Amino acid sequence: MQCVFGIDISKDSISVAIVIDKILFNETKLPLNRDGFTKLEKALASFNDPEIVFEATGVYSRRLQRFLDDLGRNYTCLNPLVAKKQLDSLRPYKTDRNDARHLAETQFIMKRAITYKISPTYRKLMDYSRFYQEVTKDVATHKNRLHRALQLVFPEIEDVLSNTNNELYWSIVSQFAHAKRVTQELTFTELTDTIQHGTNKRISRARAEQIAHSLYSAAGISYSAVDDDSPVYQQVKHLVNQIQGETKLKDHIIEQMTELAKSLPEYNKLLSIPGLGIRTVVSLLGELGDI
Repeated sequence: MQCVFGIDISKDSISVAIVIDKILFNETKLPLNRDGFTKLEKALASFNDPEIVFEATGVYSRRLQRFLDDLGRNYTCLNPLVAKKQLDSLRPYKTDRNDARHLAETQFIMKRAITYKISPTYRKLMDYSRFYQEVTKDVATHKNRLHRALQLVFPEIEDVLSNTNNELYWSIVSQFAHAKRVTQELTFTELTDTIQHGTNKRISRARAEQIAHSLYSAAGISYSAVDDDSPVYQQVKHLVNQIQGETKLKDHIIEQMTELAKSLPEYNKLLSIPGLGIRTVVSLLGELGDI
């Protein structure tokens, strides 16, 4: 006797169709939570080694997949495009129950292979990689917003340093986005002292004086588009804080990914390839998984 559980997953529920020897035995709908999983576990236990087939639906199917992994059950998790091609000719009406039933029925024809279960390390690396990409997008968004804000208050400050993507630049922008502070509130010595000791990165006196000269010259020709008490100045500080925090978070994520990846056999092999650094290698492992 061959028993197949076809499961179609939506945001908050799963539709389950049980087909035995190509004959529909039962259909039911369960919540996608602990209560639903408990009922599904009892149903699975009622049959001898049933086959389980479902379609990957992003974050929703991850919960079902984790539940089945915890049970030690084998299953077939289908790529959505593959599942669509297989089912399109067999489902005249698009409903969840119809999908679940046809997933089960086509298993008798397709004889799909059991999904290979990757190590939890690869899954964590993949989640870290997605997290890293999202933070990277946030950094890019905030940098664009900061550029727009600086165009209103002190656009010339972007030319003071050649590198506008490090801690020194963020500190200077945060402290001196108001050009009048440079030209009217601080002497040259005070400005130099603030640059040398008031930034997050330690620099020499000569370097601080060089930056002070460039900053003073830029502030002298700048003309702000907003009033001195404009909220745009607050926005600049906020955006700089966001960028600094997100940049540190990116580095921390890479550190965590590296600690995980070191235990994998392919880590050192990939790292030995000329041109591939740690950040690239752990990102590749996060995206490729267990190849």
